[in-house]
Amino acid sequence: WWEILRILIATIAFGIGIDCPDIRRFIHWGPPSDSESYIHETERTGRDSRTANAILYYSPRDLSHLYMDSNMPDYCTNTSTCRRQVLFEGYDYNAINKPVDCKCCNLCALICN
Repeated sequence: WWEILRILIATIAFGIGIDCPDIRRFIHWGPPSDSESYIHETERTGRDSRTANAILYYSPRDLSHLYMDSNMPDYCTNTSTCRRQVLFEGYDYNAINKPVDCKCCNLCALICN
């Protein structure tokens, strides 16, 4: 497995002008300050139209930072609504034009199972 596993560790600068289409998993350590940043950073996965996942690790303490907008704590602590819908709340979600399905997020996957 180590011969085919490629790992990229990057700062937020990675999202500026870089395109690596075959990224399958995005692991975010700690929530960003706002949902727009999280959308921009995680949209680097699955650029070749194949399935990709984004994982966000955080602690409750991370959610109390003053610099964070109110949408990120809501996104992190949400246990009932599709995470993509929560993330895109306040944006023109219809422009995304992707239906909610079993692969949408971990909460949608639970409903399907």
